[in-house]
Amino acid sequence: RSEKIKEILFKNGLDAAIQSINVDGEDGFNVYGISKAPRSDGSESVVLSAPWECLNGDANINGVSYLLAFSKFMGRHSFWAKDFIFVIYDHKVRGINAWLESYHGIPVAKGTPKREFLKYHGGLIQEAINVEFCGSTEEYYGIGVFVEGFNGQQPNADMVTMVVRGAQYEGVNVYQHIPDSDPYSNSINKLTGIRIVDEYIQKSRMLWKFVKNQGFGVTNYGHSVFQKYRIEAVTIVGVKGSQFQTFGAYKFGLYLESILRSLNNLLERLHHSFWFYLMPSVDTFILLAVYIGPVIIVPFSLLLRAIFLWRISGSPISTAKPISKLTDDGYYSRPKGVKSFTSERILTPSIIILLICAGLSGALFSLWKYELPPLMIILIYGVTQGLVMSATAGLPTLVPEHDPLITKSMTLSLTSLLLFSIAGVNPSLSIILSIPCVPLFLVLGQPYSSEYLEMISNVIPILSSPAMFLFAVWILGRWNELVGFIQSWYLYGNMVAPVVLGPLCFLIWAAQIGFLSEF
Repeated sequence: RSEKIKEILFKNGLDAAIQSINVDGEDGFNVYGISKAPRSDGSESVVLSAPWECLNGDANINGVSYLLAFSKFMGRHSFWAKDFIFVIYDHKVRGINAWLESYHGIPVAKGTPKREFLKYHGGLIQEAINVEFCGSTEEYYGIGVFVEGFNGQQPNADMVTMVVRGAQYEGVNVYQHIPDSDPYSNSINKLTGIRIVDEYIQKSRMLWKFVKNQGFGVTNYGHSVFQKYRIEAVTIVGVKGSQFQTFGAYKFGLYLESILRSLNNLLERLHHSFWFYLMPSVDTFILLAVYIGPVIIVPFSLLLRAIFLWRISGSPISTAKPISKLTDDGYYSRPKGVKSFTSERILTPSIIILLICAGLSGALFSLWKYELPPLMIILIYGVTQGLVMSATAGLPTLVPEHDPLITKSMTLSLTSLLLFSIAGVNPSLSIILSIPCVPLFLVLGQPYSSEYLEMISNVIPILSSPAMFLFAVWILGRWNELVGFIQSWYLYGNMVAPVVLGPLCFLIWAAQIGFLSEF
């Protein structure tokens, strides 16, 4: 199969080669060919890629065929000003990631797929189009556009607009992602019978789906790994309908040519538009300046609570008011030993508690790479939770200087700082984490004095513990998805897993210690 594709690319005038890779003991092959631009120095390139197998497991027969046909078309014309690299890759996202790492000269790291060096190289890759058209029959009603990548990365909005407008110009139906129902059935538009209400509900659903995909980085399409190299990339997926097809190879060729001609005419990188945006529909953008306010205000409530706890923490020094004396120079001076503050705060115990919790969460996160059984991991986190609660019971005796309010204040400050930092990189992930974390930390950070709360003082830490979260994930049958997040951290740098099982984990334990120390 790979040799046949290489032969076709070579006959079409491309410099073709095969890269062998090994993913988890399974061999695979990436076939690539470079079409040299006759009107440039070869310093810029555009990638056209297609996987052997689509995300749903079907063979990407039409997607590969379209690219091979277009590689033959490109050699007939001399107006191209950029090199075009055709890549047909194996093992889905891990295959194209291995090819990209080889292209950029990144050495093979431990735990990553083994791969060969590339025989041919083009210029600096600036844009990429990933194509998935499953099956061998042309029953496509439209195309679905995917833009979300890892860690909130996504292409420039001009790239998305160009892909969408090009499809509309050629008369191709274009969707954001793949419709949940048959495009011919108008069930989506018959939710309430009121057009404006149905459109609002539909766009709200698509907005939440976009936020979820962007925050978690779960697109699983080939374009997602291009964006960490600052390459503007999208994935185009064929959407099949139940009746007749509206376009096939010819119309897709016209559509692809219009996109590549637009990219070919660029004199510089796409930079006039924006990268941080949300999409409630395929041709609608919500700018960062519009939605960043609520994203910041929600974790800001934790900071306000931390300031309040800091204000009421500490032990009184003296209730006497500072007495000022008039000096010979005409200035008032404060007597020696009199302080401006009415409270004294000892920070050392709270800092030590935070460092110990951080060390525990880091040590437990390192266990995930050993692929332990789920129940064993849950048991380890449960034992750690028990140790935290047991140590808290003896904390007043061992460290009488410890002030729970200071621990709570530090914990809430660090949590708000963490959510602020994530919002600057991945606003969608900050939104998703703020929804459960802000109410939880406000409950754990509330100063309690009522006696009836002592009855539930042990229930709240158990329900909010990382062990209970992992147990719920296992019960709901989402354990493989959690493991996938761990693997995407080691393979692609996706920060969802280390954030949830790292900083948030130790901050929850520190907040629980401050919470339980009041009872």
